[in-house]
Amino acid sequence: MANSELIKNFDNIRKYMSDFYVYGFKSRLDYDTKSSRTYDYEKQRITSWLSDYIVENYNGDTKNVSVSVDTRKAVHNPLYNVFKSKSFTDNMITLHFVIMDILDENGKYFTLKDIMSAIDDKYFVRVLDESSVRKKLNEYINLGIIETYKEGKTSYYARKTSLEYSNRDVLNFFSEIAPCGVNGSYLLDKLEPSDEEALTFKHHYLNQALDSVVLYELLKAITAKEKMAISFSENKHTVILPLKIYVSSQTGRQWVLCHDYGLKKINTIRLSRIISIENLNEKCSEFDDYLFEYSQIMESVWGVSIYGKMETAEHVDFTIMWKNGENFVYERLKREKRNGRVVKLSDNTAKFSCDVYDCNELFPWIRTFISRIAEINFSDKELEQRFKDDLSAMYKMYDLEVPSDIQ
Repeated sequence: MANSELIKNFDNIRKYMSDFYVYGFKSRLDYDTKSSRTYDYEKQRITSWLSDYIVENYNGDTKNVSVSVDTRKAVHNPLYNVFKSKSFTDNMITLHFVIMDILDENGKYFTLKDIMSAIDDKYFVRVLDESSVRKKLNEYINLGIIETYKEGKTSYYARKTSLEYSNRDVLNFFSEIAPCGVNGSYLLDKLEPSDEEALTFKHHYLNQALDSVVLYELLKAITAKEKMAISFSENKHTVILPLKIYVSSQTGRQWVLCHDYGLKKINTIRLSRIISIENLNEKCSEFDDYLFEYSQIMESVWGVSIYGKMETAEHVDFTIMWKNGENFVYERLKREKRNGRVVKLSDNTAKFSCDVYDCNELFPWIRTFISRIAEINFSDKELEQRFKDDLSAMYKMYDLEVPSDIQ
């Protein structure tokens, strides 16, 4: 029997795609969750969705499979195909079209009894009982497809007016840039396909699409100010109150700022680490208090790390130099300083200083100024030494003499 391309559980395929395809580090030998036959089934399924983007690399005799996308050619995120592959039964798909057809009369409301009678009289099928039809109607109410109201004990149902939006460029931009952009992809599917698109993306962060379900649940909880139970693995769980979502403009990675009841403090958690999430439907009256608590420390947060080794801000400063005609270096320093301070010392010298909870987060940014740094100081001398050790290792890698001031 041929393996189906459709899936029942998105969480399973999300983890599998992250481990074996997005990161590309694991091979068939590393798949120890179930049998190797399961690996082959999942591989066939994913290949059917992403056949144009699958690449194979060999590490000795071991084959690693991953997804490689040239964003100059692939305008739309191919990972959205995963969301459009949910399995269904014959009865489910039959009931969907029957209900949509019955409720197709604009503005007219039907009772459950009216719908059941129409199924008998018009479609000559009675494949599902009244309870199943009621469940499907309630599901569509939650999805916003159907609206309802009550008179006494009787519920009335009507189909909501479909959103008609034809600006392809706007939908294209939204689907590739916005969090939960898969919604824009669904709307694009309603339009006529086009061989030419007005937009392409230089920095196209594709793999965050796999976190869309987690992000959607977090956004709902933030709106309702409700607690969530999340799992990082089978044995690691915690309860959080999500407060804000942060998205990196440099990497596309997504974090949730939350009050972590396990740690009993404000924390940030990367969405890709969350393997399951559940709304506890428990409102928190302290939501605004926790937001205020974060506002008191945010001036000392460089990125998303709230606390480093110590729960007090650490100091870092460095002085850079540039040649005549290179004032763009100074302009860049001012533009990217975030919550730091920049003081111009001379026509060709400036000093940056900052007090943050985790100086580790500044390392990648500071390294981009390495050839221009005249002096650097960390209040945490261990971090300062590590920074200098990294520089020393780089000099040695290129067979250069290590300057005395970084030894």
